[in-house]
Amino acid sequence: MGYRIVAAADFLNGASIVGDDERAVIAVEGSELVRGGGGPRCMSCPVTRDDPWT
Repeated sequence: MGYRIVAAADFLNGASIVGDDERAVIAVEGSELVRGGGGPRCMSCPVTRDDPWT
């Protein structure tokens, strides 16, 4: 199963980015990394993670 590429603007505008059986990558401009104080490693970490307390 592959990933669907979604523009950051579409994501921020509330567009439905994936269905139940799909995965997506949110593409951002490289200049946004510096602006937010992050780097490539920060931007490649998962946004959601398993709950370690369950």
